[in-house]
Amino acid sequence: MQHDDTSAAAIRDLEASALFDPDWYLQSNPEARESDLSPAEHYLSVGGPEGRSPSPEFDAAAYLQDHPDVAAAGYVPLLHYLHHGCREGRRVRMADPAGGTVVASEPVAPYYGPRLGALVREVSGRRHADAAQIPEYETIGRDFDVAYYLLRYKDMARSQRQDVVHHYIRAGAQEGRDPAPEFSTRAYLSRYPELAESGENPFLHWITQGRAEGRIAAPFREFDALSKIIGRPAPEVQELLNATQRALRARLEQGELGRMVAKAAALDPLVAQSWPELVQVKVPPFHSDPVIARVAALYRLQEAAEFRRARFVILVNRPRWGGGRRMEGHIGHALARIAAPGEVVVLTTEHSGEMPPDKFPDGVRHVDFAALATGLPEAAQQRVLAEFLRSLCPEAAFNINSRLMWDSMKPYGRALSSSMKLFAGLFCNEQTPLGFWTGYPINRFYRYFDLLDGVCTDSRALERDLTERYAVPPEQRPALTVLEAPVDPSIPLAEAPQAKTGRRPQVFWSGRFDRQKRLDIAYAVARAMPEIDLRMWGEPVMSGAVLPPKPDNVRHEGLYGSFSDLPLEEADLWLYTAEWDGVPSVLLEVAMSGLPLVGSRVGGTGEVLRDRLSEPVDEIEDVEAYVAGIRRVLQDPAAARARARRLRQALAEVRTGAHYVSRLKGILGYEPPHLAAQRAAAIEKARPAGNDGAATRPAERVDLSLILTVHDETVVSGPTMTSADIAVARAREAGFSVEQILALDNATPATQAYFDQPAFDHWRRVPLAQGDLGRARNTVLEQAAGDHIAFLDADDLFSENWLAEGMALMRRSEDEGARVIVHPELNWQFDAGSSIFYNTAQDHPLFTPWFLTAMHYYDSLCLAPRAAHEAIRYVSRDIPNGLSFQDWQFTVETMEAGWRHVVAPETIIFKRRRDNSLVVESSSRKSVLRALDCMAIDRIGTLGAAG
Repeated sequence: MQHDDTSAAAIRDLEASALFDPDWYLQSNPEARESDLSPAEHYLSVGGPEGRSPSPEFDAAAYLQDHPDVAAAGYVPLLHYLHHGCREGRRVRMADPAGGTVVASEPVAPYYGPRLGALVREVSGRRHADAAQIPEYETIGRDFDVAYYLLRYKDMARSQRQDVVHHYIRAGAQEGRDPAPEFSTRAYLSRYPELAESGENPFLHWITQGRAEGRIAAPFREFDALSKIIGRPAPEVQELLNATQRALRARLEQGELGRMVAKAAALDPLVAQSWPELVQVKVPPFHSDPVIARVAALYRLQEAAEFRRARFVILVNRPRWGGGRRMEGHIGHALARIAAPGEVVVLTTEHSGEMPPDKFPDGVRHVDFAALATGLPEAAQQRVLAEFLRSLCPEAAFNINSRLMWDSMKPYGRALSSSMKLFAGLFCNEQTPLGFWTGYPINRFYRYFDLLDGVCTDSRALERDLTERYAVPPEQRPALTVLEAPVDPSIPLAEAPQAKTGRRPQVFWSGRFDRQKRLDIAYAVARAMPEIDLRMWGEPVMSGAVLPPKPDNVRHEGLYGSFSDLPLEEADLWLYTAEWDGVPSVLLEVAMSGLPLVGSRVGGTGEVLRDRLSEPVDEIEDVEAYVAGIRRVLQDPAAARARARRLRQALAEVRTGAHYVSRLKGILGYEPPHLAAQRAAAIEKARPAGNDGAATRPAERVDLSLILTVHDETVVSGPTMTSADIAVARAREAGFSVEQILALDNATPATQAYFDQPAFDHWRRVPLAQGDLGRARNTVLEQAAGDHIAFLDADDLFSENWLAEGMALMRRSEDEGARVIVHPELNWQFDAGSSIFYNTAQDHPLFTPWFLTAMHYYDSLCLAPRAAHEAIRYVSRDIPNGLSFQDWQFTVETMEAGWRHVVAPETIIFKRRRDNSLVVESSSRKSVLRALDCMAIDRIGTLGAAG
């Protein structure tokens, strides 16, 4: 089989390799100069298959001679070496500079060290005794990544005699192991379940068929969704991602990137402990499955909201059917009168489904969060909900029984409160099966009252209970408001049943069949009055209570869609039994129908079940009291209906839509004094710090100011200082003038003593008292002489070429009139955590601004023109209010201002991860970025498009 791969990925791999010299290739192959193909395309389609050499450093014919298996497989020699041979330690030959014979080159040890390299070579040479009897062995072996398998699965590295290709075929695939970083066995089988049924090895299918068909093998569940966000077909995105990772790995193993790592590891050996991560370099936005899932879910939510902002948001647990509009519907209708219906968004957070018609006005947007964020862990759902709410930029959000919103208040309540008003609707407490009280009014009110602009109850009874129980001070009582649900005056008066001989009285009842509604009492009433028929509507589902046998005179009628569906003309009265309640919608509907009411007076029901207008029962266990009330209605039905009509009139006078809107406007216009003060303080913290009285910029300018920020570091900074000095020397050799500044912000005595060493006297020491990294940077920037600024934290390192290469790229860009901010190509994390991140440039085809809703693309240690820092200052951290990540915000705001974020090839920041780092603290406190208008739902898609 001929492996003449001419894909875009192969071309990129070739062009990234130092072993391909396009100028030399064109000079050596004149016909290539006449071709319409690029040098790389010509080599892959013509020169490589014919055994021509791609450069004087790689003799293709000798490679095929030394490795006959490569020739037999039909591989393009250099492509095989880049994908397999370099990791397997295969020898290459290069042309003698004097011409003539070729000279052998011993295998070059990868920069990750001879031991791992030797292990990879040794394992690559192992072959199980029955390998020849496995038809797919050779095919799988050609694409199998031995180094990846060893580093990913430690038991394979410990095994002394394991043939890893054989292991994958016989056991690994069944165990869900992956044979290469670009192929996920589990994900592939999940995407294409017919393969699991066929029993075919999934990797073999992908190699021989799936890859050519554009099937997706990437280890990310939401790969298609993220590809859509990026705006490219999934197969193209997969190819781009794989090519980027392959090129980075090759350069780390045997290129300049790897050399930079080795030199940094000589300064701090902990750097080398992250070498195993080179087999799976993270290329944002393909950060990790959890992060991608959050980005995808947020995008789906914003798409469902039509990428439009909302003035008001209502959060409910489910699209509740039956029972009328309920509080969420009444609030929705009122808000649609205050604003336009299209400015209202309703979120269903726990249970998916269609919203009942007429619950909300036409034009109100319904976003089914439960369906669009399904599968996310609870913590991720909370984060996505918070980010979605903030992206809508609402004036206010109303939580009406959304458990997810309540749960999100703990990690994100303060951050949400800083950018919108928050309200909660409370109804009544509930009882556990053992009779203990629970419910949102008990377990949420005291926790979050101080974060809420208002709490709305449906009854005065609950308002009184909360005020008294928690001793709400007078100045905060305006935050507790009763929203009396409007009644529907269009509900017609129910006609009285025609009196007929032998007709049995009909008593109606509806509700959930659960403990709260006390079906046992209703049954007891029916047994005590065998002459009546008790007709019950509701769901036949019990949650803990055990019902006695149903009396013969009780009929379960099922569910009803709306109150108007009920045959009220057949009813003599309505029975209501509940042990606790607010002001249930059904009672209001029954009252407006003019049906006589007999019911338990608990909680808010007494606001409908009024004396002399109905038959309230105060001792809810007193069955005889219900029976007596029913008998009074049946003995004089005309008088009972007259009282019911007066109840209807009384309710219609006070429970109006206009009154509801007025009350809602009142709470929207009120801001608790303590929240007003907190928001003002948060705004103040968000204001960047300027010069706090320190000296201004020196008159003598330099090209670059390197600023090292220090707080409580001591000996951990030894490798940092050496790293910085080496990089500065390289930059000066390249012709750039550099000053070195130590910004000692609230330095501890030990830190001050450490940096007072004479060894650091070539650094200019600047003492500060900001106590905040962002403010410290802004202040020391005022005193820096550089036209460009580079920051370094006192426990990190950067590659020795970073300042020189970064400044060279900066100069080239400025000469072209471009405004850029330069980042290292890699973020190499070490010490307490190991990861290798590629810093995806803003112009990279995989870049999408939506990733910035979940994570920062870069690190703080960029190189930027002074003008960028003067235009976009760092903000302060506000950890108590859950707001942090100044560097992330700097990136977003500079993108919005038209600065392009680029990367300097072959450069690295080595980021030490410590248990007490600012990033760790911010993440553990569930801090988020400040709400920025350019991150709003209608603007995020174009973030960074300018410039």
